Amino acid sequence: MKSFLKTLFFFLLVTQICFAQLELNRSKSESEYPSIKDSNSSFDIDSLITTTMNNYHIPGLAALINTKDDGIIWKNNYGYKNVELSQPVEDSTMFLIASISKTILATAIMQFWEADSFDLDDNINDYLDGFQVHIPYHWNDTITFRMIMTHTASIRDNWNVMNALVVCGDSPISLDTFLINYFTPGGSYYNSALNFNGAKPGTVYEYAQPGICILAYLVEKFSGMTFNQYCREHIFNPLGMNKTSWFLEGMDTTAIATPYIWQGGQYIPYCHQGFPYYPIGQLRTNKIELEHFLSTYMNWGKYNGSSILDSSTVDLILTDQLGYPIPGWGDYQGLIWFDYRFVAGRSLWGHDGSWYGYGTDMVFQKEEEWGVILFANSRLDWSVEVFLLSTLCDYAQDITVVEEINNPISDFYLEQNYPNPFNPSTKIRYSIPQASNVTIKVFDILGNEIETLVNEEKPAGTYEINWYAENLPSGVYFYQLKAGTFVQTKKMLLLK
Repeated sequence: MKSFLKTLFFFLLVTQICFAQLELNRSKSESEYPSIKDSNSSFDIDSLITTTMNNYHIPGLAALINTKDDGIIWKNNYGYKNVELSQPVEDSTMFLIASISKTILATAIMQFWEADSFDLDDNINDYLDGFQVHIPYHWNDTITFRMIMTHTASIRDNWNVMNALVVCGDSPISLDTFLINYFTPGGSYYNSALNFNGAKPGTVYEYAQPGICILAYLVEKFSGMTFNQYCREHIFNPLGMNKTSWFLEGMDTTAIATPYIWQGGQYIPYCHQGFPYYPIGQLRTNKIELEHFLSTYMNWGKYNGSSILDSSTVDLILTDQLGYPIPGWGDYQGLIWFDYRFVAGRSLWGHDGSWYGYGTDMVFQKEEEWGVILFANSRLDWSVEVFLLSTLCDYAQDITVVEEINNPISDFYLEQNYPNPFNPSTKIRYSIPQASNVTIKVFDILGNEIETLVNEEKPAGTYEINWYAENLPSGVYFYQLKAGTFVQTKKMLLLK
């Protein structure tokens, strides 16, 4: 019997490795990428991620998966934060998160909505001083907070101006100086044709950055603080985001992932950049601290006893505001947050980000209560970004979505252990539809029995056990359920 098990395990392992390699070598010209939808082993996800990084010249990547109740259940880092110094990406590595920054801004302004400082359909010009915002050809039409937060305010990105203001280091130009000169006729950044579109406000969708910055300006007015200071006191400190910062000043820049572009067969670094319209994309954080923020939304405004937003406010933010999918994309627009549908048709609330040398994603699935964070220190090709995010979402779904305990059990089932990989403990869950003599054993890769976890008669039900592997070396292990005539084996990975 032992010899048979050895042969069986070796055959299964070789088959899986060969299949994975076949998938990895599939022609990219066919616009097809390998998937882990039917294989939730972390051995597979690590291979897919590292192979994709090699094929598409991504120097470093950080990723995690969390759940509403349990927080982080899987995380890993790949490649280098600094290629020249061979410094690896770590949990503490800071990344510029680009447009994910806007979700912080949404949180800040909605704290003032909760305090009745404004109504979403109020005219923003009633709250502005120093400048006003008018759309050429629709000069007297109202521009509301909701229009700005849904990208329907007829404001446009003028990248001729905005790119010219990008500098190495923090920008010497203040936020209010930028806004006054961008929106005021005669201002040094004003252009009636390029700063606005010709549509009546509230009628046409166009993703735009400068309008969002107006919200940060209003946070400063409502609070009497700088936007940076307000976020520190009312968002970052309560959430334990102590290293997160809008500006490079005061940061340990050696902890920040160097942004790169692949050019001429080598990685070319960018400098750490700044720009005056910083609230739309200049936040730097690490994946652990951003998970605190994501978990806050997944828990309807609360984190470790701190209430950042009321649950009804979170619900409003994560509600379709337009009543139709965004033209050309198919996603739905909340208040700054998006309900993304580009990842295998899933509904994922969150935001992505892209800047010179960075590609980032932060999303969560409301009904299944899992989330994904992905950081890379290179600007990702869109198809590659979708593949990586889809891979992580497949894995998140596989390791978190399980049959409800109270549901009638119709079949025997052994679930994938979680977390996976693990160190030093992992959970194994299984279901039996009728009373059975149950055994669960752990084997090493050669088929040697390591431990018996269960060996007793069990009534029908769903069960969960813990396996502790403190004294075992890193490697692939197998766990096998036998219940009556039912036998099922799955693979897990111990990483120390």
